[in-house]
Amino acid sequence: MLERFLQQWAALAPRDRRVILLGTAGLVVIFGYFVLFEPAWKGRQQLQAELPVLRSQLASLEGMAAEARRLSAGAAASTGADSLAQARVVLEQSLQSAGIKDAQVQIVGEMIEVRFKSMPYAQWLDWLAEASRQSRLRVVDAQVTRDTAGMASARVALARPQGESRGARP
Repeated sequence: MLERFLQQWAALAPRDRRVILLGTAGLVVIFGYFVLFEPAWKGRQQLQAELPVLRSQLASLEGMAAEARRLSAGAAASTGADSLAQARVVLEQSLQSAGIKDAQVQIVGEMIEVRFKSMPYAQWLDWLAEASRQSRLRVVDAQVTRDTAGMASARVALARPQGESRGARP
């Protein structure tokens, strides 16, 4: 096939060969422009248009993150001496919303102690996970005894995290 093409090429007049070469070169330039140059150029222009919007969104997100850190630090700092009473109220509300009636909540020193008698173990675990998330307290001691299948009696002691035990540290 190549041999046949070369024979036809040799049979062409020099002027015809020049026209074909110039046409092929023009097609290569046009193809290169539309396939290589134009998409890159349009992409660059699109990025230049989007970049200010993206930068403003980034600044907004950074501002929100700073505000979240400030609010989180404020919440940690507000966990002072009276916050155990507030945490007790939160725990009592979470017990009511979970439908747990026979629980005793009391403040013992720097901890809040909650006692349960004969309740479903799964319900107790669900409550404990939700209550520790809501009140920002951590479990420091727990005693669970099995009463019957699926039922348990428990005592759990909750306290503030170490960094919050004496207020926010500098």
